[in-house]
Amino acid sequence: MYSASWHSFELSGDRVCLKPNLSTFKESPLSQLVELVPAIACSCVTTCYIVQEESSLEDLSIDADSPVQSVFQIIRFIFPEHVSPGLALGSCLVLGCCLSSYVHRRRNQDQYQAVIFLIFITWAVCIGWGIGASANRITLGIVPWASCAAMVGSFFGHAGARWISGREKRERETIFTSIDEKELYFGL
Repeated sequence: MYSASWHSFELSGDRVCLKPNLSTFKESPLSQLVELVPAIACSCVTTCYIVQEESSLEDLSIDADSPVQSVFQIIRFIFPEHVSPGLALGSCLVLGCCLSSYVHRRRNQDQYQAVIFLIFITWAVCIGWGIGASANRITLGIVPWASCAAMVGSFFGHAGARWISGREKRERETIFTSIDEKELYFGL
């Protein structure tokens, strides 16, 4: 997939060491979220489909002035009205592929990905139950958006953690370097 190798070999005495070769491949940090664009489009399609189907059933268990109806009325106004079942199924499959691709590609860099996805999806289900949404609306209307939010949360959470740990490591190295220089200077 990539034209350059991520690693290069370095001879160190009698050993051959594998060291990362970061100069061969530079990419934008946001290009790591490439799956997010089709995932958002698929979330829009699934949400439109379930709003269309649920509104055609005229669910009498939900009051017309409830927060659920207000949110879904806004969604129905913004997005297209007629989404075919085939398009909804296709968008579910593409969404699954996008999530799978993202998780597989970032599995070595984001070690707590599964926990983050579990938290976001559990939170979405709890919010759905809390506002009185049906299981269909939760599954096709809220969980896809929670999955997209989990992708973003996982990426930026892990990037922030790496940045903080790198900053702390540089501070420790600076402290130890200054101590070593003092020892050399004062002959300690």
